Amino acid sequence: EKEIFAVLPNLNDYEKAIIDTSGKKNCSQMSKESGISQYELQKLLTAFPDFDKYKEELFKIKSLLNITIFWAADDTFSPRKYSEVLESNWLLRDGADNCYKKGISIVVLGIVINEYFFPIAFENWVPKALAGDNYRSKVEILIEMIEKFKHEMKNAIIIADGLYATRQMLKYLVDSGLLFVMRFASNRSIQLLDRNNEAIGKKVAVSKCQQLKKERNMLAKGIKCLWHEYEVFITADFFINRRNEPDVKYIISNCNVTPKEHVNMYKCRWVIENFFKFCKQSLGFNDNRSHTLKNLLNHIAHVFSLYIKLQLHALKNRFFTIYQLLDLLRYKKSYFVF
Repeated sequence: EKEIFAVLPNLNDYEKAIIDTSGKKNCSQMSKESGISQYELQKLLTAFPDFDKYKEELFKIKSLLNITIFWAADDTFSPRKYSEVLESNWLLRDGADNCYKKGISIVVLGIVINEYFFPIAFENWVPKALAGDNYRSKVEILIEMIEKFKHEMKNAIIIADGLYATRQMLKYLVDSGLLFVMRFASNRSIQLLDRNNEAIGKKVAVSKCQQLKKERNMLAKGIKCLWHEYEVFITADFFINRRNEPDVKYIISNCNVTPKEHVNMYKCRWVIENFFKFCKQSLGFNDNRSHTLKNLLNHIAHVFSLYIKLQLHALKNRFFTIYQLLDLLRYKKSYFVF
């Protein structure tokens, strides 16, 4: 255990102020509740925290554990309703309520270890109307982030939402020899394969494929097929939706496992949703009101850095949840040292 929980950098003053502050996590409120001067907090906000120190520690933890490691990727929205001059601020869809609001969107990549998510890299996505000729899609941003850590992804499985299940992403992952499990759109056209892996019949939409229709009480059903020129596995996951109605979602993968295992692998992606929820509700992900994109992204980096330190400390000291640890720290006004 001592080897796994190696020494990590202590909390800096900005991260301590986030813990101390029960209200909005902007510099003025953080200064009031923590006692740290607003000037000092703003000074820390202009610097990007050192991500590399804990990245190395997480990679060490990953190498010590004899389990399947997942890398999860997703994007999230941060509302900026009153920020008229903030770079890359645009009218975007907020996935929380499916409404369009002014704000920014970032793409996040991280490691999933034993159902816990640890962010490793993130980058701001700029809409095409603002980026012009320098526009990069979210898929291109994710590919660039994966390329930086590709050497750490050997024998790992990349999990992502359906937005990233594109031909461009599939080509990159297959050519790089990386395994993946992603949500798949029901209107995508696939071509069936026979026992000799030869293409048969015409292309058909996934939702209309008879081989993926539910039979009796089965929970998942899968086939091997061609999507574009690549051999992949498509799994139909049958479930009951929020309206208490039978529903189905489709999963694409190049992992040669059972349909049930494909479904369980994709479920690991939900830890990143819990991560976003905790950062927004408890660590002030959306609270900073900086007028420059650099400071705003630095605030997000501080939030992510604090989250990793809290999560590792919660695991080390066997807290039931990271929420329990955060409440204890705010109540005692004390900080831990790894």
